[in-house]
Amino acid sequence: VAISGGEYHSLAIRNDGTVWAWGRNGNGQLGNNTSVNSNIPVQVIGMTGAVEVAAGRFYSFALRADSTVWSWGENLYGQLGDGTNNNNRLTPVQTIGLTDITAIAGGAFHSLAIKSDKTVLSWGRNTYGNLGDGSTTNSSLPIAVSLLTNVVAIDCGTNYSLALRGDDSLFAFGRNTFGQLGDSLGVEWHVPHGVQGLCRSCVNTSSSITATSCGAYTSPSGNQTFTASGIYTDVIPNSGGCDSVITINLTIDTVNIN
Repeated sequence: VAISGGEYHSLAIRNDGTVWAWGRNGNGQLGNNTSVNSNIPVQVIGMTGAVEVAAGRFYSFALRADSTVWSWGENLYGQLGDGTNNNNRLTPVQTIGLTDITAIAGGAFHSLAIKSDKTVLSWGRNTYGNLGDGSTTNSSLPIAVSLLTNVVAIDCGTNYSLALRGDDSLFAFGRNTFGQLGDSLGVEWHVPHGVQGLCRSCVNTSSSITATSCGAYTSPSGNQTFTASGIYTDVIPNSGGCDSVITINLTIDTVNIN
């Protein structure tokens, strides 16, 4: 009834609600209490009543019909959400605090879930702000993603996240090295940011500021630091999901102290 693929392993739910896995198993991501690879499907121990599965890079998790979430495999960054890290799980453990979940998604090292009230929770690696809480601190427990409401779909890439709202507005956050957040700026976002041209509720407004700084200047959004004079663009998200685009005319002063 549902399938998902990780980097080198696969998951499937049978119509009786059991979960089956195959492929690489070096971190226990097949959930059969071994770390031995399997080229045929093996049953994930203890998983019944599953309605959705998601495969991360080297870990797996499943949403049960009772709205709880269960995870297994690699847990280096707390991506299993059981309050620990640095210990692989060879069989499923319950993700702490999740009892009203309607959808799940797994990235390389982090996870997302939609609650019944259509807000979003995240956990795991947060090096690039991909948990969307405004920080870059990893979390081994689910935490709330800032600003997002009325979310109907989620997905994760490697170190970035996507969320679709019910008004067809698409938001992204996390790493943006290759433009994967779709904002043309190429800077990482630690809170959800509207994808350019795909965000109905985002109305960008432009303004201009002049900044004078000694040595380095941090942009108003906190996402960029400049060390040379020039004209820069910064985007500041607000609580309604609408972004302000600011042009920064920056002068950097260098002072030598003898």
